Amino acid sequence: MAFTKWMRSPIGVGVAACCLVGALASFYFTSSGSAFPAYSNPQWYYDLNNGEVFVSSDVCPPIPTKSGPHDGAPAGVHAVLFSCTDCSDEKARFVGYIETVDAEFRASIPPGQLNGWYNPLAGGSDSILAATRIRRPDAGDWVAADSEEAAALTESINQKCTGDQTLIRCPAPAPGVVH
Repeated sequence: MAFTKWMRSPIGVGVAACCLVGALASFYFTSSGSAFPAYSNPQWYYDLNNGEVFVSSDVCPPIPTKSGPHDGAPAGVHAVLFSCTDCSDEKARFVGYIETVDAEFRASIPPGQLNGWYNPLAGGSDSILAATRIRRPDAGDWVAADSEEAAALTESINQKCTGDQTLIRCPAPAPGVVH
């Protein structure tokens, strides 16, 4: 009897309401239908047609660009930028490698879930990592991101810095910010 009296009190109602909101929030975030962690942070992208680097919070690469398609597919691929001195200095930044997701894997993702793509080399789903292809921006074949060739490619980026310089991975600014 004391429990039902407590539940009818303002404190009991407040506790019950908080529990209900927590349960609903938990249900919403765990059953949103996305197979991948949400990823809406801006990222660097590279246009395969003209080498332009731009920022987008867009979907799983490749993404459409103003320059049009490249070899029958969208030309925008994820770019990973580095600097040996200062990421805020545009002239000091360079594209270490570019990455995309193979067409078969991308086609298997329901359209509403494409915004869930994120940088697979930073950790996450093994299936995304296995489907990711990387290469140098200027040449070379696409290689699996989880291959020895990819490891050698990413390791070679360290060679760009000399002396006491340290390789810095450059985050993308928010879209619309001058970079």
